[in-house]
Amino acid sequence: MPTSLPGGAGLGDGEAPEHGWGELNPLATSTREMGPGTCRDTLDYHFGNYNWRKIVRLSDSLLKKMVTATSDVAEHIIAHQELESTISLEKLQTCTEAMLAWELNPSSPNPYEIAIKTPTQAAVRRQLAAEEEQALTVGVDIALLDEVLPSSLIARGIDLKGKQHSLKMLTNSLWEHSQDRQITRVTLRSNVLTQKLEEWFSLLQLYIPASILLRKREPQWKESPKLFDVQLWLPSHIGKLVPFDRSLAKIEYKLCNAQAHKALGVLRCNLQICATLYDVKDHWLWGQGANTRALNAIATVQAHIAAARDEYQ
Repeated sequence: MPTSLPGGAGLGDGEAPEHGWGELNPLATSTREMGPGTCRDTLDYHFGNYNWRKIVRLSDSLLKKMVTATSDVAEHIIAHQELESTISLEKLQTCTEAMLAWELNPSSPNPYEIAIKTPTQAAVRRQLAAEEEQALTVGVDIALLDEVLPSSLIARGIDLKGKQHSLKMLTNSLWEHSQDRQITRVTLRSNVLTQKLEEWFSLLQLYIPASILLRKREPQWKESPKLFDVQLWLPSHIGKLVPFDRSLAKIEYKLCNAQAHKALGVLRCNLQICATLYDVKDHWLWGQGANTRALNAIATVQAHIAAARDEYQ
């Protein structure tokens, strides 16, 4: 949370102590040739000179800020009034009381914090397990296999879909000069995925027998080198092609809804990080080394954004 939000705090950018450091950059080529004592004395002299100039010019700086605040106060008041006109009186009163209560007592709920409750995959899986347990207590056995219940089956399929996407990203990162360890890692991932696909289809045909017919219409997936393109035939993929138990589709919807909320949260967070990195790069970095590191950091965040986007889709 910004430090300017608490009551009595002035508006700032949070970087005031760093504003004076830029004036010492020209000393780098001189101080690196000095001994420890001379280097410290030189920095002390320049810091002292900067502080003296800041104190002497404090009156001019405050006057400039007061003139700017006086000329802009009308515009800010009008903008605030326009914002209040779009909010109902009940919500406006509730928000005002919450902000005043938090300013007087910081232990009160913080109205500036975003508190949105979204379903999580863990909570949804727990709910589905509880529903299956309740069904078993009343004598309704919906499991065709003791080790795998319907919710476990769909959850396994969604996890397997995520593993396919991870393998796809890892495969796309290879090129003609990739090292042997990178190729080996992709090969091992492919072998593990092949075993998991065999297990998945053997379980799927128990709950959706018509999936065998759907697979026969496709080319043999074992002969395809792209295991990440193999259709898993989840209920959302089947649709109305063949009949199956619609309760499986409801389970998949609940799990995918929680997965989508998680992906949106990750996407929102990484977009904010990416915007901050671009701002820092454009305003505060120069030189080949610093810009290269910044671009590498941005590329990493963009990869997370792409992964969250694909997971949401």
